[in-house]
Amino acid sequence: MKLRLVTYQSKEAVAILKRDGVLRLREADQEKTSLGEFHNEGFPYAYRFMLWAMRKRLPAPKYEDTYYPIWAWQTIEGKTPPTPHLDEIHKGKIRLTIEIEESRALLSDFDMFCFLLSGGLYFNTSRKEKKKYEDAWREPDEFFYPNLEQMFTLHRKRGNGYACSAQKETIQATFYELFLEDVVECREV
Repeated sequence: MKLRLVTYQSKEAVAILKRDGVLRLREADQEKTSLGEFHNEGFPYAYRFMLWAMRKRLPAPKYEDTYYPIWAWQTIEGKTPPTPHLDEIHKGKIRLTIEIEESRALLSDFDMFCFLLSGGLYFNTSRKEKKKYEDAWREPDEFFYPNLEQMFTLHRKRGNGYACSAQKETIQATFYELFLEDVVECREV
């Protein structure tokens, strides 16, 4: 089954996609993509965690030097993107509407991801557990942490201190590579 997604990329990233037929994010590419602005604002552990989660759930990337996931949107507050709000946030970038096989993407709850980024990682934990979770966040391994795993449980009505209805859910997708043939529409916003 194919997923229809929307991703926003810099003009440089789209030029690479057109030139090479594939976009994959290596460490050296972070400044050529919209990812660099978020990575540099203090989210490197979150991006590393998402890459670790992808490697756990998806086939390995074709290229060993894939360093960051490519981010896209499946729904924004229950609506199919693009939305005027998203276009405004990404003004000056290129909006790509894409279709990729579900087996290539990891879907997750964006609100839960933000909840974890803002400190929800330590929800209902003792100081000793907090240290263990901080270590797992920085260097993920097979350590099971329920709050992290919840971000991959979509369409839940109630949860452990966090609930979101499917009508308002924002679902993000991450994947290793974007191929030119995945692109359905390309538009500057």
